[in-house]
Amino acid sequence: KNITMDESIEFYLQGKPAPTAGEVHLNNALNSAALDLGWNNFIKERKGTVQAKIDAFIAHLDSEMDFVLITDRIDESLVILPHLLGWALTGILYRDRMG
Repeated sequence: KNITMDESIEFYLQGKPAPTAGEVHLNNALNSAALDLGWNNFIKERKGTVQAKIDAFIAHLDSEMDFVLITDRIDESLVILPHLLGWALTGILYRDRMG
């Protein structure tokens, strides 16, 4: 059975193994960030295509969050944070435990 792009995205976003066109299952594909941010609860009452649900979820997150720290870019994120809060850069104390 060939699956549509919507079906494939739906499986991925719900953390379910998704069949590919060759009936091979992905290894429990999981979008943990979407799940952590409430994807499952958000889409329960939503109707429409997967793309419409994704667009609505992104718009919802955009309206709820003003700033997101990115751990892969933590140094840069911590420079921006005090600026957004109206603090001096010296208001942030950060110790790199890896370096």
